[in-house]
Amino acid sequence: MVKTVFILGATGYIGGGSLLVSLKKTHPDLVYKALVRSESDIIPVGAAGATPVHRSFTDHNLIAEHCAHADIVVNAADSDDIQLTNAVLRGLKRRKEEGRGIAVLIHTSGDAIFNDNGKEGKHNPNMKVWTDSEEDIRSLTPSMIHGQVDVPVLKAAEEGYANSFILCPSIVYGRGSGPVKRITILVRLLLESSKVQPYRRVHYVGEGTNINALININDLIEAYLLIFKFALDAGHTLLPSNPYARYYNASAIPVAWKDLTRALAGAFHKKGLVNSPEPISVSYEDAGSANWYLAFNVPIRTKRLLELGWKPVHRELTNETFAEDVDEILKEN
Repeated sequence: MVKTVFILGATGYIGGGSLLVSLKKTHPDLVYKALVRSESDIIPVGAAGATPVHRSFTDHNLIAEHCAHADIVVNAADSDDIQLTNAVLRGLKRRKEEGRGIAVLIHTSGDAIFNDNGKEGKHNPNMKVWTDSEEDIRSLTPSMIHGQVDVPVLKAAEEGYANSFILCPSIVYGRGSGPVKRITILVRLLLESSKVQPYRRVHYVGEGTNINALININDLIEAYLLIFKFALDAGHTLLPSNPYARYYNASAIPVAWKDLTRALAGAFHKKGLVNSPEPISVSYEDAGSANWYLAFNVPIRTKRLLELGWKPVHRELTNETFAEDVDEILKEN
């Protein structure tokens, strides 16, 4: 019997790429269904080979219904939408209760879950470095960013009504290949914040020595494909491994924010989008609505994906790292 894949976030930056570039091409024999919120996105998603389901993320009963009849659910939508996640889990639980076996849930989180809550834009040598070891993942709590969603997903698998896999990417960059959104939120965020500043320059907080990591969208898609293979192999029975061992950090380029913003400022300036190729330091208070994102540390390490054979191609920050992203921005404007 042909397996059905239900995708949430298929028109987004990550979900669109994972569906249209990878899953459909690699596994053309599967049946794909995708939630589409905007009527204008129905045709592009359909042309990509998925059956569009025209609804919103608040249509929880319909989402639960589709999850109850899917073999694999890929959630690349809002990683903080607990109501959406509850609908997904409700559908998966119903599937098991009705005797159709156990489905797979591939959920997308984000590395901000590991942030140190810093506000100074300064590297903290004493901070905990988070890996995706079982010990670290068991210590996640609902009070963390994304934790209110990740923890219930882990618990659902622990209770035996879903085979969960959680991918936790760092800051994703690179030209997406989906039908709608092709630009990372990072590029939009820093460009828009530079426009509201009187100096029209890309900025970082404080020293800018606080750390995070980058991952190219194509390397992330390869990680999805790797995990998807395990999902297909799972069948409809409960996996013997515990869900805390199926949480995968996905990062490839450790970077300080000052270096990141310098690379982005150079790319923006080359196209005339900002006044200087050099970023400027600002206080936490002056960094705008995204100050929390620019100021904290995210000390993350990738372990499990590398052990599975994942080999990211993009491993260093260069002057060309954000060139494709900026070109996409210019196409929109």
